[in-house]
Amino acid sequence: MTAAPGTGLLGFDHLEFYVSDAQLAAYFYRTAFGFEPLMYAGPETGVPDRLSILVGVGSVRLLLTSAVHHESPVARVVAKHGDGVKRVAFRVTDVDAAFRHAVAGGAEVLEPPHVDIVGAHAVKSATVRAFGHIEHSFVSREQGDIGAFPSAIALAPKPPLGDDCDIFAIDHLAVCLPPDGLQPQVDWYNRVLGLEVVSEQNLRTETTGMNSKAIAGAHFAVKFALQEPAPGKRKGQIEEFIELFRGPGVQHAGYLTSNIVATARRLRSYGVSFLPVPDWYYESLHERVGDPGIPLEVLRDLRILVARDETGLLYQSFTKPIHSVPTYFSEVIERRGSTGFGADNVKALFGAIEREQTRREPGP
Repeated sequence: MTAAPGTGLLGFDHLEFYVSDAQLAAYFYRTAFGFEPLMYAGPETGVPDRLSILVGVGSVRLLLTSAVHHESPVARVVAKHGDGVKRVAFRVTDVDAAFRHAVAGGAEVLEPPHVDIVGAHAVKSATVRAFGHIEHSFVSREQGDIGAFPSAIALAPKPPLGDDCDIFAIDHLAVCLPPDGLQPQVDWYNRVLGLEVVSEQNLRTETTGMNSKAIAGAHFAVKFALQEPAPGKRKGQIEEFIELFRGPGVQHAGYLTSNIVATARRLRSYGVSFLPVPDWYYESLHERVGDPGIPLEVLRDLRILVARDETGLLYQSFTKPIHSVPTYFSEVIERRGSTGFGADNVKALFGAIEREQTRREPGP
């Protein structure tokens, strides 16, 4: 991989979720997404206030953390925000250099660079505050292992529950920001991580809207879709997220797959629910993208979105919220050359989320 200039960003190292029950969350990701439990940390390994389970597939690593007593800082975060992403960690070429660049850009220091020895592995990291209660860490691993984390022990391999879902990497993260929070956050990411705007879109419906900017590092190894609500006649989906999450946060992660048709079918067979896409979207698909590369009836059956840009094709499918508080959800994405974010699909996705939001609202 090639690093972003000035920051040495190589890609996403892992996401840490603070959740109500890490054991149940790990079971969900194994049975619903096929993620393998890899490592464990808790009171038995010298961590007195929390329990963490690392799950993964391909290069994707999710660290699922819950409190073991009510005084734990983890418990306080979950009580306020619900289950969701707490930390976004980046793999970097040089932790010290990335940390100095971030601090020079105005990032607040939470943990200076330090080294943890995990078995035979040396893991160096540093952490800064990002937005709201979200943190960003810079990580380098002496032996290239992407599974080790401090005070953890390896879990015995378990046999797969079903077919592989072909998920192999984190493509991007989508972030919900409060009104007028978009440009300040874009500027922060530019100063701190060297990310630059690669596309932008302002969307309006009859009742709501949003402004969004996609930012990325060199060679698109790290990508974010940042979005803020636009004034409307009613509370929109981003405002609902901010209200329920009690602040800005990660709305969804996009997971890369090598075969979105097989992945969508397998996830559905495992019980994962996807956002519905209206039939009108497919009626004019050929006019918008030309040959979609996948039979239209298959796309319609699996509710897969398609976009074409000057670099190729992009396929996307979005799950419904996966927690009881409807904030965070997941995306599966296949790229056939495209480096974009599916700008033509944003309206369809926005409408689908808006319809789900309306279903949750109490009747008259």
